[in-house]
Amino acid sequence: KDDGVDSCSGINCTLSFAYISINVQDINKNAVSLSEFYTIRKGTNDTIRLNGTITSGTYTILSDSYLSGFKNQSDYFRFIGVKNGQIVVDQEFFISADCCHIKKEAGPDTVIVS
Repeated sequence: KDDGVDSCSGINCTLSFAYISINVQDINKNAVSLSEFYTIRKGTNDTIRLNGTITSGTYTILSDSYLSGFKNQSDYFRFIGVKNGQIVVDQEFFISADCCHIKKEAGPDTVIVS
């Protein structure tokens, strides 16, 4: 039933859990371990902290866990990676969401740090 208030009511979503990640490597293509990482939504200045890495050197930028306040929207997000107290990654992404999942629209899969 679509009551006109929630454009996602009545939509059936898959049970998959979407996430967007980035590989952080050095110039020799070795995985880089960050001491801290987070994502900033540029439109709202929300800071999103997701725990853990997917694999060594691969970090989550955003996941469907952020979907509740982001359905049917798009925005720019900045992934910030910190190592030894210094920002070594500051990468922008354009991310959208429908009623069910987030999707990377623009941004690299890998970033090289020196």
